[in-house]
Amino acid sequence: MKVNRNGVRFCNESTPYDILCFQAGRQPGGVFCQVFDANAPEDILRFATIGCSAFANQMMAVGMPIEEFCAVALEQGVMQKADTLDELADKLGFEGDAKQAFLDQAERYNQQFDAQVDDDFGKEAYRLSALRQAPFYGCWFGGSLLTTIDGLQINGDCQVLRADNSVIPGLYAAGDVSGSFFSGNYPEYIVGCASGRSSTQGRHVARLLAGDLKA
Repeated sequence: MKVNRNGVRFCNESTPYDILCFQAGRQPGGVFCQVFDANAPEDILRFATIGCSAFANQMMAVGMPIEEFCAVALEQGVMQKADTLDELADKLGFEGDAKQAFLDQAERYNQQFDAQVDDDFGKEAYRLSALRQAPFYGCWFGGSLLTTIDGLQINGDCQVLRADNSVIPGLYAAGDVSGSFFSGNYPEYIVGCASGRSSTQGRHVARLLAGDLKA
């Protein structure tokens, strides 16, 4: 479950993460809190995913305990753990009306799981999960730079261009820092898209500089 500072769920958590970032950016302070319980390993395996987030699936598949998976974040205080949702709300900084809203939202989320219907945001039934099994975990997230949307304009040899399209000698840009490749969205379902582009263009520039190719 993901909630905003007011303790209110604001999105379908199963949407691609670039869409989630846009939704989170419209929330108070541009932050959101993710909450899950001790059933996380089973949920992670059941949900299945691709791309960067598949790392969690792989760790759960080999039997890594969720406590071990979250150990660094817990030690650093980035993530909070508690035996009850009430205690977790306190540790996450929810107070007054926001705390009550958080607890009410958790109860509603459990009811939606029982009914197997998300009548707030339309999350698929098989991606719904309950928040009932202690211990409970929570973590705040905020916006950060994922990729550059515009980047530096380049030619076919990854040479950076001026505004008049003339080449800037000796300056190259490969991968995510170049060229509007991710303009509009970040295509998470094209697995390896960013790393493949970076390695291919980087290799091309290296061959140019080594004299293996002609510019």
